Amino acid sequence: MKIERKLSNKKMTEGKTRNVILVIAIALTTVMFTVLMTIFSSISDSQQKEEMRLNGSTSFATIKYISDDDYEILQRAFGNGNVGYRLFISSQINNESLSGPPIEMSYMDENYMLTHFCTPSVGTVPMKENEIICDSKTLEEMGVKAEIGNTVSLEFIMRNQLYIIDFKIAGIIQSDAYSRQSIIVSKAFVDKYATELENTYLVDGEYSGVRMMDIKIDNKIFPLRYFTDKLNECGYTMENQTGNFLDASINPAYETQVSVDISTMIGIALIVFLLMFTGYLVIYNIFEISITQDIHFWALLRMIGTDKKTIIRIVRHQASMLMILGIPLGIVIGGVLGNILFPYIARTTTINEGYYQYGIKVYAILFTVIFVAMTVYYSAKKSVRTAVSISPVAALRCTDGEVTIHKKKRKVKKGSLEKLAAANVGRNKKRMILVIVSLSISLILFNCTFILANGIDREKYLQSKMKSDFVIGNSNYFNVNKHFRTNDDALDEAVINEINRQEGFLQGGAMYACTPMGESLFEYPDWEQHSETDKDGNQYIRISTGARYKSNNGMLSCQLYGADDYVLSNFEITEGTTDIEELLRKMGSGEYIIMSAAGSSEFAVGDTVTIVLDGQKYQYTLLAKMNRGRTEYCQFTTNGFCYYLSSDKLRKISNATLMNYSFDAADIDQMGKYIDSQCCNEWLSMSYISAKTYYTSFDSLKSEFWIVGTFMSVVIGVIGIVNFVNVILTSIISRKKEIATMQSIGMQGKQLRKMLCTEGIIFSLSALSGSLALGVVLIPLVSNVFAGMVEYYAGYITMTPMIAIWIVYFIVSIIVPVYGKQIISKDSVIARIRQE
Repeated sequence: MKIERKLSNKKMTEGKTRNVILVIAIALTTVMFTVLMTIFSSISDSQQKEEMRLNGSTSFATIKYISDDDYEILQRAFGNGNVGYRLFISSQINNESLSGPPIEMSYMDENYMLTHFCTPSVGTVPMKENEIICDSKTLEEMGVKAEIGNTVSLEFIMRNQLYIIDFKIAGIIQSDAYSRQSIIVSKAFVDKYATELENTYLVDGEYSGVRMMDIKIDNKIFPLRYFTDKLNECGYTMENQTGNFLDASINPAYETQVSVDISTMIGIALIVFLLMFTGYLVIYNIFEISITQDIHFWALLRMIGTDKKTIIRIVRHQASMLMILGIPLGIVIGGVLGNILFPYIARTTTINEGYYQYGIKVYAILFTVIFVAMTVYYSAKKSVRTAVSISPVAALRCTDGEVTIHKKKRKVKKGSLEKLAAANVGRNKKRMILVIVSLSISLILFNCTFILANGIDREKYLQSKMKSDFVIGNSNYFNVNKHFRTNDDALDEAVINEINRQEGFLQGGAMYACTPMGESLFEYPDWEQHSETDKDGNQYIRISTGARYKSNNGMLSCQLYGADDYVLSNFEITEGTTDIEELLRKMGSGEYIIMSAAGSSEFAVGDTVTIVLDGQKYQYTLLAKMNRGRTEYCQFTTNGFCYYLSSDKLRKISNATLMNYSFDAADIDQMGKYIDSQCCNEWLSMSYISAKTYYTSFDSLKSEFWIVGTFMSVVIGVIGIVNFVNVILTSIISRKKEIATMQSIGMQGKQLRKMLCTEGIIFSLSALSGSLALGVVLIPLVSNVFAGMVEYYAGYITMTPMIAIWIVYFIVSIIVPVYGKQIISKDSVIARIRQE
């Protein structure tokens, strides 16, 4: 074993240049996969964290309406550190200054506070009965300065009785855009009001005293199976509402939600395969040439009695040493580059910057290490087996990997340097094919990253955000915390009149909404077939997506909007009538209605839709379905069911509230300055957004796509070029004895240089031909995948980048052979002929 390592180390010392190229190839392949895995794992973690923040919990599951006995049993099963406890006090806080969404008062243990983002950023957990934790937004609304020790007077109802109590602030939760307003009392408070907080929900439906618990599951491959198995072991079930049923809900952040069509999945799989195959070919080609270069050395070892297994172990040791150098270097560089690039890519998603998760997961490193290690070992093992499979005598005669012993005799033909170069390239057909394929794939991948970076279209991006030049409304309309909800959030009609009188105004239209939001009803079709009733008699309807909505004899809440003709004409119709004139005419008749595409799978165009307002039923024919993803239409609603009438018809049947006004202008800059001035000085409660806002956003997005795309293109291009350089150099170096023989019989230096350059040019031309042939099929497919993944991708197809990088290949194919000739010419012709 010691001799094997000594031989291996000595051989590595002799081939320093070759080993440097091998380490670079291994490192570059590792960099490529580390960057990809770092970015993908960071995006996945960031999306999960943001969704947890939106859902208000990091726990795996929440169980409601439990008894104290249930809690103790489950606490023992899952462990003290993995469960959190909450006791509900009240959601009826009657302070006049608190007019927004209901604020919940509860007792929470420290685990529950931690998983629900309720741990105080300032102060401590309340200990005394008159101490609380409160969020900064609630304190601001009540006019109380957010300082520890300040007094807060709260009026709240607990078990149908009004309480007015002065509390002292023990801790403060810093509110943000996703925070839920909360008031947390102490255990001493719960003990004092133990009678009022008895758990009687299953008897009388009283929420005061309801117990809940959170369960955290970490480091489990199948958390849902683990969770249900634990429940079953404790004698509980969440599958039906009989026996020891627990009302458990799984945090959506832990649920995999994938919605891609089959062509997109195939395309993504193809891209991943091409990347992996490229990495494999780069490493394999270099090892194959390197092992072949030493075939005489392996033959001499065989002649003195070394067996095949020993030679394989020597090569494996060399591969291990190269990996020890290349893989860590690649992981470090890839990890750094991945974290640098991650924020640029993340900004192209909907992830809030505050929830970016940097770093690299252990599984990402393991995947990269395993893939590269397997590739290196497989490449080394396969190459050395080829080398040791022939006899030592035949191996000593081999040049450039030509190991075939029995060959037909060929007639001597009048040749030329070009023919000789072509024969040299085709001497080892297997290697020739692998090299050409790897170079071709590198060119195609370079081209694909370029078209993604340059294929996003400004107009498609703007169309996905807003159709008009401006949208103006109450500031709450654009506020992520408040939203448009009531008449208090209405747009002033005087604002519309002033805008219409401005020079440069072209056309516009208003949108109206029934308020308060979510109080309109509609009759769900065939609701009896989808109806469910829980143990408390509450009726629900479960739709095809699996979502469940509370029902009252088939009636579900919805949001009803009214749109002027200008707005209707800008609707992005996904199904149904698309002719604008016909759509406006039918909507004006008052007999038709349009539905948002979200949650509409149970409805077909032409179905009858029954809307209920103030107890009065109105029937309409579904004319079309539309995508409500633009700024003009996308507002808060209690669920995904949104319907649109013409504004005139809605105003006739309800007290509709003016929600927003969208319009076009001849000069966006001039109109923008006017509106901005008015909102700062006259329309103080109003706000607006313009197309120019999205133009700026698009420019930033495009630059981020360009940075990422350019980086990936450079990495892939460098890998391809390094592979190409290595192929040419090692081919020349491994044939130095053969080349010396040709020089000894009269080949001049100029002729040798021409032959070697011709070999390089043949490789580069073959790579171009292969990439063009494959590109005709693969590039349009990849472009379609991008179009399915990025809605504002314009289907940009070009092969110019591939040809541009091929020019670099062509230059390399001329320069590198000249350099290779200089390397082998350092030794005299006689010295090279004598070398074994």
